[in-house]
Amino acid sequence: MNNNVPWDALQSWVAQQQAQPGTLTKEQLLALSYLVPFVQEPEFVDADYVSELMRWSKHMVSLIEVNF
Repeated sequence: MNNNVPWDALQSWVAQQQAQPGTLTKEQLLALSYLVPFVQEPEFVDADYVSELMRWSKHMVSLIEVNF
């Protein structure tokens, strides 16, 4: 198995892309997304979001009923 990565060529390509932002194809973006995350994933905390959502929705329903 050959693990020789052409780092110089890769660094050169990245530098070219940075000099011309917005020129990546969908395929290039997809390939990059496998290597680095494009979006910061939120940290999950130990919270009961379902109950909070239910309380909020009941509050919204009561506000709607009062206004109609």
